[in-house]
Parts: sequence; C-alpha cells; structure tokens
Amino acid sequence: MKNIDMEVNSGDFILLSGRNGAGKSTLIRLLALVEPPDKGHILLKEFSTLTLKPDKYHLWRRLLGVIPQDLMLLPERTVMQNVTLSLRAVGFSGNNAKKLALKMLARVGLSHKIHSKVLSLSGGEARRTAIARALCNEPFLLLADEPLGDLDPNSAQEIMGLFERINQMGAAVLLVTHRQDVRPKCRYTEMVMEEGMVRK
Repeated sequence: MKNIDMEVNSGDFILLSGRNGAGKSTLIRLLALVEPPDKGHILLKEFSTLTLKPDKYHLWRRLLGVIPQDLMLLPERTVMQNVTLSLRAVGFSGNNAKKLALKMLARVGLSHKIHSKVLSLSGGEARRTAIARALCNEPFLLLADEPLGDLDPNSAQEIMGLFERINQMGAAVLLVTHRQDVRPKCRYTEMVMEEGMVRK
C-alpha cells in the first residue's frame, strides 16, 4: 500500500476495481485487521490502529462485516449452522444466535434454505449466506471482496441489489469487483487501485 488517503462515511457506497495484484484484497485485509498496518494508521469510529492492542481487535471487528473472496463457508454444514457458528464464536447464546441468524437469512432471502447444506447451494445462494453472516454484526462498514465473482449477469445484479438495500439501511459498503457489467442503481463512488495506490 502506498500513500492511501481515503475516507468512508456512513451510507457511502464505494466500488473498488483494479487489476489482479493491484492490492485490493490486501486493502480489505488491512481494514479488517487481518494484516495490521506496519506504517500509517487506520481510524474506525473511536478506534485507531496506532493505539489498539491485539487483544482488543475483536472490538474493531464488531463494527465490520467481511465477505472474503473465498466466502469461507463450511460446505458440509447447513446454511443456519454456518451463520450461527460465527455468532457463537463471538459470545451469542444458542437461542439468541438462532434468532439473529433467522433474521439475517430472511433479510437476504434465504429463509427457505436454512436446513440446506452449503455444498448444495448455487453460487448466488452461497454468497447470500456469506452476506447474512457478515450482517449479523449490524456493521458500520461492510467489506466485500469480489462478491460477484463468476456469477451470471442476472445473479450478479441480484446480489448487487442486495448490497444496495443494505446500504440504504445505513451501512457503508466497500465492494471490490473486477466486473464492468454490473453497477449499483444507487449513488456510488468508483475508485481504482493501481500498484498499491487508490485513485478516484
């Protein structure tokens, strides 16, 4: 990363594009503190990477929803299990985890798939599962790394529409995509990453 100076506010929708190897996924990992920065700093609400200790990173991550490029779903587990496992990991009880998971799965249109194993899902349904999991934090900022992937145009537009609805509910969205055929219908900012630098 080189000389990146960017600000994301509540309600922003940012599309970040760029060639393979430009640094898009690295930026996502930095923002999620998967790879904490060794120079410069990142501010998120009241937190700063200059002062936040590793044992408090969970407080930072509670403000984020992250959809990694490989989705990181457990294929042999059900849709419900994939969402509730992440909730149990951050301290939700079984009943509370299930209630919140049901709410988020309904939000992404997967109520009818809660007992389906991930390996039986279509590409779009798998992405919706990952989105539901990311929404459980009710995040200030949703980070999505290539969530449109190799989806067909109709499925990709449906997923983009879902991100638009999430954005309209107040969450900022930073969506990494290489696709030029799918764009949100809401107001958005487009940024391009080149050799570790971001430009509008």
